[in-house]
Amino acid sequence: LDYDKVSKLTALSDDYIKGKSIWYSMSHGDVPFGDPLEPFKGLAFDDGTIKKNDIPSGLDYVLVMANACCSAQTSDTSKFDAYTDDSLLSQCSQFADKFGENSAYVGWAWTVNPWFATQKMELFLKALKYDSDLGRGRTVQEARDKVVDDEGSNAIKLLKTYGSTGNT
Repeated sequence: LDYDKVSKLTALSDDYIKGKSIWYSMSHGDVPFGDPLEPFKGLAFDDGTIKKNDIPSGLDYVLVMANACCSAQTSDTSKFDAYTDDSLLSQCSQFADKFGENSAYVGWAWTVNPWFATQKMELFLKALKYDSDLGRGRTVQEARDKVVDDEGSNAIKLLKTYGSTGNT
């Protein structure tokens, strides 16, 4: 397998990317730090960054979880603004849109440490499960809102959703 990221994505697309309904990634966000923080450029792995142009067309995911810093960035000016703003920056929405028009996208609006990101995304996944009071599983947005309500801290407000958030 060629480790050039574009070749790798192309090679993996038929077997691992296309025809699947859930995509989960735990990586770094490609966000060069400065003042202000630079916008999200893609998901950074040891062998390169996956940018929106590297993602093949024709995908139709139900849920995409990009567990990486700024993968759902809403501000490039301050963490406080990222708590309250729910509109993804164009770089992030264009990246998310590559996974298909029916995809619900979940990511982080600012930088977070790996432990925090892992723990909180686990809570999100648990919140998606069947809820006997609702008589169904929660939607992506309902699951995100439950985690934010249950956790009650500003930091968890950095977990953002985008796209078809009514997906269960």
